This record gives sequence, structure tokens and C-alpha cells, in this order.
Amino acid sequence: MRDEPLPVLTPDKITRASQLLRRYMDAPAGDDGKTPYENNIDLDQKRVETIDGELTAPVGSFLDGQLSSSEFKTEIDGINKRNAHWGFKGIKGQMFFNLLFNTAENKSECAEEIRAGIALPANDDMASSRIKTFASYVKRVGEEWIDAGNTHHGPQR
Repeated sequence: MRDEPLPVLTPDKITRASQLLRRYMDAPAGDDGKTPYENNIDLDQKRVETIDGELTAPVGSFLDGQLSSSEFKTEIDGINKRNAHWGFKGIKGQMFFNLLFNTAENKSECAEEIRAGIALPANDDMASSRIKTFASYVKRVGEEWIDAGNTHHGPQR
């Protein structure tokens, strides 16, 4: 993990970032009649609607212990397949969640670690601590998987 502060942007990098942002903001409308900025506003609205309309209830039920981790995984997977509003379809999203769940030997510990990782933190320090703790757990699960004779690409053959 990285404990030192991020480097400050140089004036050249600030200028380049500003140019790219301006190019994005000034981009012309596409075939759909909307600019990339307008499309992202629409996508953000769809994300909020999906979170409020479909995700809040199963996340709350999982956090309260009313949904098991396997039920939660299935529910969230279905929501994400119906709503492609974010990058949860690939390795950084649902697939990561599925891999973690499927490789963790202790499913109840996995559920508790996921609950702790997704619960709303009280402040930034708590958020940072939870991220570090969850990352440590994920690393341990991966190491246990490899130590059991499996590979990075799947179970032992």
C-alpha cells in the first residue's frame, strides 16, 4: 500500500489536464445529438436511478444479514447485467466479486469482510482503514488459493 502523499502535479501536467478537460467539454455532439458531456450526465442519472431503485434494498439486506452472500452475489449480478451503467461487468467489478467469493474457503468470513468493505464509513480515515483491511483480506485469500496448489488461472489440474 502507498502511505506517502501523491506527488503534486507540475505546471506542465496541470496545463495538459486543463487542455484535455476543455477538449472534452467542447467536444461536438455525436450521432445521437448529444455531446460526450451530456451523455455522461445522462449516464450518471441512470446510475443514481439504479442505485436508488434496485441496489439499495439488496445491499441493505446483505448488510443486515437478511441476504446470504450467495443470494447477494446472484442479486447483484442480475442487476449489473440489466444495467450496464458502470464498469462492474469486468475483472474490476462483478467478476472480481465472483472470484473472491468462489476462492474464499471460509464463506462466512468472506461475507463479513465484504460487509465491512461496503458499509458506509463514518469518515475518510475509516474509509481508508476499511480499504486497507479489505485489500489485505483479498491478498490473503489469493495467497491461500495459491498455497493450496491452485494457479492464478484456476484450480489445480
